[in-house]
Order: sequence, then structure tokens, then C-alpha cells
Amino acid sequence: GKVEHAIFYEYNTGQKVDGLNKLIEDYDKLNKNAFETYDLVKNALTTKDTTGHSKIDWVLRYGGYNPNDGDKIHSEFSVYNDALKIDGEGVGGTIDILIEHKDGSFSIIDLKTGSLSDERKGKLKYGNMDESVLNKSMLQVMLYAMLLKSNNKDIKFRNLKLLKLSNTNEVVPFDIA
Repeated sequence: GKVEHAIFYEYNTGQKVDGLNKLIEDYDKLNKNAFETYDLVKNALTTKDTTGHSKIDWVLRYGGYNPNDGDKIHSEFSVYNDALKIDGEGVGGTIDILIEHKDGSFSIIDLKTGSLSDERKGKLKYGNMDESVLNKSMLQVMLYAMLLKSNNKDIKFRNLKLLKLSNTNEVVPFDIA
């Protein structure tokens, strides 16, 4: 997932992530016998399909991004609140893609590259939600929205999305709100 996030950041900002070369080197070492390498992942994300859009373009479209409307993209956006505590520590995280729409609303997109199996992974239940990878991922996006809201009471959200990036050119969306 880190390589995909670095590629999205570079694509959206034109800037390389600090330590990208080390990340690529480590990734390629771990995957030296695997099909995916940094170059293959980058090609999969940036190669245009028959409609003229890349996987990155599709991800942004699912999130409601419209560059013609003046929307702005924030990649790897850190959010934190020390008033909310878990084990005495403040709560925070990094939003993969935060879209700031021209109308002042925001969309949160969290990217997932691993399995999003609905299979129950633990014994815990949250209300009527089982402890599955998919449910935990959806809760993560909702926590990001709550953290943003805790720092800005007037913030409005247009989309909260979880997007599964497959090894093919497919992007599988999960709408949260």
C-alpha cells in the first residue's frame, strides 16, 4: 500500500515523497520474485484505459473530484486531535486523499490495496457490525471525518469513500456516507 500511496501523492502534487527511493528499493527487494514491482504498480495506476482515464483518474472521479470546478486535492493529509484520547494518547491518522470542493465541502477517500474480505476476523462486535477488515476500514474513514469535524465544527462532507485497488485496472468503491 505504501508504494501506491507514494505514487498517488507524486501524481497529485508533482512532488516525490521523502524517502521514495528507499521505499522503492525495499519494495522491490521484498517482491523480487513477485509479479509486482514499483514500475509495474506505477504503470497500472497511471496507464490510460480505453476511455482515456487512468486508475488514478477513476479514484478521483469516484470521490467527486472535478478539476474544472476548482476542486483541490490533498494527498497524505494528517489529522489529529489530542482532546480525543485512547490509552492517554491523542488520536490521529493520515487521510490518503482529501478533496476540498469549491463549494467548501470535503470528500475523504481511503485507498486499500490488500484484501477487504467481509470474513469475520475477530470475536468483537460493534453494535451490529462484525470485526471484519471491511468494517474496520469503514470505521477508519468515519474516524477521519470525526477528527476533521472535531477541529472544524462547520466542516461539511460530500463523500466518504473506501476504494479497493485491484491488481487489474479495476477500482472497487465502497460508499460509507
